[in-house]
Formats: sequence, C-alpha cells, structure tokens
Amino acid sequence: MLLRKGFCSIIIITTLMNNSLTFEQPSENDYQIISQGISDENKKSPHMMNVSPEYLKQSVETYGGSALYVQGELAGFIKLIHLGNDIFEWGSLFVLEIFRGQKLSKILISHILETHKTKAMICVTNVEQVKRVCKELEQIEIVRSSISKEILLLIENGQPLLNDDHIFGNEAFCKMLSR
Repeated sequence: MLLRKGFCSIIIITTLMNNSLTFEQPSENDYQIISQGISDENKKSPHMMNVSPEYLKQSVETYGGSALYVQGELAGFIKLIHLGNDIFEWGSLFVLEIFRGQKLSKILISHILETHKTKAMICVTNVEQVKRVCKELEQIEIVRSSISKEILLLIENGQPLLNDDHIFGNEAFCKMLSR
C-alpha cells in the first residue's frame, strides 16, 4: 500500500507496525458482524444503507472491497458499489466501535483508493469525519453543477442527494468528467 507523504504517513505507519493490520476478504461470520454493525449504527444516526451479509459478500466478490483486521480481529470494512458507466462509489465504510479513534477509517479509505486507483471512484457523504479524510487524502470535491445529468442520476441511484451531501472524486473520476 502506498501512503501519502507527510505527518499522516507517520501516524499510519506507526499504527500499522503497532497493531499488525491486514486486509482480507471477510469470513461468512464477519459479513454478519459488519451487516449488523451497519444496521446498529443506522439506528443511532441514519447515514448508510442497511445491507445484508449476502449483499456485502456478493459486492466484494464482484467489484472489490475488504475487511481490515487488527491482530487477526475484525476491525473495519469498506467496499465498492458499481453505479454504472464504469463509475464506482466506495461505501459501507464501517469501523467496529471498539476500534474507533485509531484512524482506521482513513486506512480503509486509503487502501481502497490505492487498490482500485484506475477505476473512476466517488464518495458521497454528509459525515464530517469522512469529508475531512477525503480532503486529507487529496480527493477532489466535485461541484454538482459540473456533473452531467446522466452521471448525477447514477450517483443519486434513486435517492436524491441531500443539501449537505458532498461529492468527492478520485483522479480517474475527474478525468472521466473532463472528457
């Protein structure tokens, strides 16, 4: 995994060395834990789509994604969602409560961005922490008016964007927009 330059890299490397982090495809039981965790999180603050363990597994196997393990214990998850027209959204970002506060979200996001950097990827979020991480990882905030109606419909995927939703794109997505 390539890490960004600067202070954040030091934090990530230190975290990696101290906690022996690995990325793997989740086990059947871990898909259950992730699905239940997302559901529980939505009960507190609805900001993610509830997803079944079967859907999570199928999505990871088809488009990509992985679980993050700390010393062999499930700590977090992220996956790709295919929106159409070779556009993907990374989503279902989830870190188990006992592992929060250790910058694992940033590690998960960095991992999926690096692993799939040739794919046109976006993030749609209204979560302040995720917006901050996107900016730290040099994702480009996209002005809605610069997106064609066709692509905007793919992004909305039947759910109109909220006023406080922000769209971030990777380099491949921005190149696709400029065509």
